[in-house]
Amino acid sequence: MFGLKGNDMSTKIQWCDEVWNPVTGCTKIREGCQNCYAERIAHRFIRIGTHAKHNIENYDTMDFNDVLLHYDRLEKPLHWRKPRKIFVCSMGDLFHKDVPFDFIEKVFDTIFDCSFKELCMAPGYYHTFIILTKRPDMAIKFTEYMKSNRRNTWFNNLWLGISVSTQKDLDEMIPILLQIPASKRIVSVEPCLSNIDLTSHKLSWVICGCESGQNRRHVDIDCIRNLRDQCIDAGVPFFLKQMEINGKVIHMPELDGHIYAEFPED
Repeated sequence: MFGLKGNDMSTKIQWCDEVWNPVTGCTKIREGCQNCYAERIAHRFIRIGTHAKHNIENYDTMDFNDVLLHYDRLEKPLHWRKPRKIFVCSMGDLFHKDVPFDFIEKVFDTIFDCSFKELCMAPGYYHTFIILTKRPDMAIKFTEYMKSNRRNTWFNNLWLGISVSTQKDLDEMIPILLQIPASKRIVSVEPCLSNIDLTSHKLSWVICGCESGQNRRHVDIDCIRNLRDQCIDAGVPFFLKQMEINGKVIHMPELDGHIYAEFPED
């Protein structure tokens, strides 16, 4: 996976304040991965020195499928003084099979160090961490690993979610998600590719967005509208990140005359 300028990259993701990428790189496992945005933009962030830091002889040969662990980024959130909502691994999946549990444990150590407003380690301050994964089966195995080490994985500042695109994704992943300890449980429907029924599941937040890029797949606006209506009926905050209108992807669009930028309560 390509390195990023500095330690991370500034974010244009509307539902978070910052991204934190202790892991970069991924492999495709779901239908929604076909036109992966992270793979598409990764080449913009090649940096001299990445090959030396990770013992890669020729960084021109690096591929998005190369999963890299960035030990130098592990404590970065401790130096952000203003409380922030932090998206963990926007350029990869923390629970990828190539990320060892002892490294994920270090990521969780940082999350824990930022979990108590009164006890945060100087100079860090209280932050909320948002993790999305397409691999909840690995996330629950990590939970079991932590329990075996007599460690807790439930923190009041951790929002954990799955990234789905189809009903098949949801049906396979959400039963696992609901077994994993987290302050908030999230479903991110991005890219939304079909109608999805969430009505039988208790969630804290739903994010939705169409696919972007030149090869994006079309989604009927009624699929998004139906998801919005389910959230309203269930009292679940709904965040509509982007939607295709008249052939153009619009960020924070109006749906039926309203912009949906709702968050769960902290």
